[in-house]
Formats: sequence, structure tokens, C-alpha cells
Amino acid sequence: MTVTGCLYAGTLPGVDLGTRIAVAGESGFESVSISPPEAAGFLDHGRSAELIELLDRHRMRLGCLDPVVGWVPNVRPAHPAHAPFAAFGTERCLEQAERLDIPLLNVIDVGWQPLPEAALAGLAGLVERAGRSGVAVAVEFQVYSAVPDLATAGRLCRGSGADLMIDAWHFFRSGAVIDDLRGGPGRVRVRGVQLSDGAAVPGADPVIESTQARLLPGSGGFDLAGLLRVVGPDRPTVGVEVFNRAHTADRSLPVARAAQHGLRETIAAAQPQCPPQR
Repeated sequence: MTVTGCLYAGTLPGVDLGTRIAVAGESGFESVSISPPEAAGFLDHGRSAELIELLDRHRMRLGCLDPVVGWVPNVRPAHPAHAPFAAFGTERCLEQAERLDIPLLNVIDVGWQPLPEAALAGLAGLVERAGRSGVAVAVEFQVYSAVPDLATAGRLCRGSGADLMIDAWHFFRSGAVIDDLRGGPGRVRVRGVQLSDGAAVPGADPVIESTQARLLPGSGGFDLAGLLRVVGPDRPTVGVEVFNRAHTADRSLPVARAAQHGLRETIAAAQPQCPPQR
């Protein structure tokens, strides 16, 4: 597992990409996620060299293009926060990944309605095209979406050839248990894990809790170390994605440092313990 990991954008809301790269680098992360609109802001204005220079200066890389939503035909976002991403189809997202050397596309559903039959074909087509460029595609399930749980995401992955992204908040709030991830027929590869923690008692509204009240790794009741222990053989990239309304832009550096600390502590707790010397 990658120890230094990826800092996902949701952990630092309202922070521009340049600042996020600098803060993440200073905090010990090795990569950050980037959204399609952020990528377009550089690529569509001839500023790709500027972005590459910025990454090099802070010894960082782009770890994931997140989120990719256009695999669902004619998708209409159910939540206003997702509206900016719906303008970017899969071809454009893949082009961004190729031009910026982004190794992973994270696919989610933002329509929160039953998926049309064409969705699986759209996902399979994206996986096939991305594979030719050496770009991986992972499906993330979200409890309030049309891909609400591990079983649904697994069927999509097996039908399309995609890998799996596990968002820890959605994993535990969906009612999944760690044994659900153990090996067996049809098991899909876990490509990435987004760590966050949660209170022992779920909030009344999962959308509000998910977008405003997640906790830093190690601050709640989720068995994050157990989760990493089970998926470890897949060698996923492990990152932090903690949406919390207290993570204001003026606190970006201490939040990123706390996120890195939680990440390291969780990974350390997931390592096999050496038996005592006799």
C-alpha cells in the first residue's frame, strides 16, 4: 500500500489546485486528485506546462481524475455540487488523463436514478479505451446513488472490466462488512481506497453527513485498519477524502497535516504485528 498517498480535493474545499498541491506536498502526500473542470482550466488555456512545473516544484503528481460521470448517458445531476462535472464526457476525461499523465479515472453516478441499460456499455467502452492508454478505471459506490453498495459496484466492475474504488465512508455506511471483501469467485480488484472516518451513530441525512461531517481517519468508529488489511494484497493506492464543513480554506495546511497523520497511523495499524521475541 502507498504510505504517503493521495490527498483528494474534497478534504480541502474551496482551495484552488495550486494551493492544494503546495499544501499536500508540504504535508507529505505524494499526489492530489484533480477534477475535470480543474484540468480543463489548464489544458484549455494552454497552461499544461505551468501545471507540470507546479507539480515538479513540489515533488507531486496527479493521482486521480475525480469524478468522471459521463459514462451514464444524458445524466442529470441530482445534487447541484455535481453539475459542473456533467459537462465532461468520457472522451474528454480520458484525453485529460492522457495529456496530464493521470493514471486513474474515478467513476461515480450523480443522477441517483435507476441506471439506463446503456450505462454498462458506456462504462465498458471507457474501460477498453482507457486500457489502451494505460489508464485504469475504478467504480466508486455511494449509498444515495444508483450504485449504492458493494454488490452493485461489483456487478458493474465484472460486466465492464473496471476496478473498484472503496470510499470508506460509503463502505461502512452502506452496511458492508470487511468479510464482504475477502477473496472468492468473481472478486474484483480494489484499485484505490479513500479513507475517512465516521461517528458510531449515523447522521439522520446521509447526504449531509457525507458532504459535511466526515471525520479524519482515526477520529471515529470505522475499522479502517481492518479494511486496509483485507484489501492490502491488491496494493491499492490509499488516500484521504474527508468532506467536513470545518475544513475551511484558511485551515488548509493543518487539515492536510492531520489527514496525513491519520493516513500514516491507519496504515501502520493495518500492518501485520511481529510476534514477540522469546
